[in-house]
Amino acid sequence: MSGSSIDYSFGSIIAVHELDLTGFNFSSITAPNYVCRYDYSLEKCVLPASLKYIAQYFFGDCTNLKTVVLPSTTLVTLTNTNAFSGANRAKTIYVPDNLVASYKAANNWKSLSNVTFAGLSTYTG
Repeated sequence: MSGSSIDYSFGSIIAVHELDLTGFNFSSITAPNYVCRYDYSLEKCVLPASLKYIAQYFFGDCTNLKTVVLPSTTLVTLTNTNAFSGANRAKTIYVPDNLVASYKAANNWKSLSNVTFAGLSTYTG
């Protein structure tokens, strides 16, 4: 997927528990808003390594979200802390092992509640 907008592309999907977006190209998308918003059944999302940004309400109201996998070898910018608004369940975000400390300290990422960062080496899929 390329272009400047993918707003609501995967939002409001009924009864999808796992979403694997690794085959999509997000490299040219600078403000991915509302991408999975209202996916009430979504528990796990694997994002592509090409993802550079997570913007407003990306996972908004994904009330069952427990696992996010961010394989990008560079820190993904969280442009807005409401990206996880309404997704209040405790969740683990898996990132490359060498970036765990960076995510914990990064602006906006460190402000998220109910989030644990873990290295990809511990992800069992």
